[in-house]
Amino acid sequence: MSTKDKDIKTLDKLKQFFRINKGGQGGYRQKEEFILTVELEKDLCSDSPTNVRIRTIKELFEPVISNRLDETAVVKLWTLLEDMLKDNVNKENRLLVFSFFRTVIQGQYERLGMMRTQFFKLIKTHSIAEDLVPRYVAYFRFFFFYISFIFQSDTSFLFLTFKT
Repeated sequence: MSTKDKDIKTLDKLKQFFRINKGGQGGYRQKEEFILTVELEKDLCSDSPTNVRIRTIKELFEPVISNRLDETAVVKLWTLLEDMLKDNVNKENRLLVFSFFRTVIQGQYERLGMMRTQFFKLIKTHSIAEDLVPRYVAYFRFFFFYISFIFQSDTSFLFLTFKT
């Protein structure tokens, strides 16, 4: 493989990492809207058994990453699942919820709004020692999505940064 081919392959991987995949028509692919139903909310609430909550969370990974959630869904997900991040919850379940919130950040970043601060606060202040690695993974993903969002949404930022 020549150096040019390696450079092109590396650039493609970088674009894929930052999710800058344009379609054939030159525009971004629109995500379909996903509505958090009352049944899903009931399955995720703290009154439901843990196994039902875990099963529902696992089912939501794909829709959260591939669809656009309605405006209040991220807040609802946060309020329904924040109790599963406490130290009295099983480690595997807590890590699953952490992973789910990372997926929410990845799939819904442009629509998070004020929830960005809530997720950042969680990452910064979560004090359970067992969760150190997932916490830092979430922090770095949050940081990279923030940087990619800036570069995608505001091209004047590039000119201001690199202008000397």
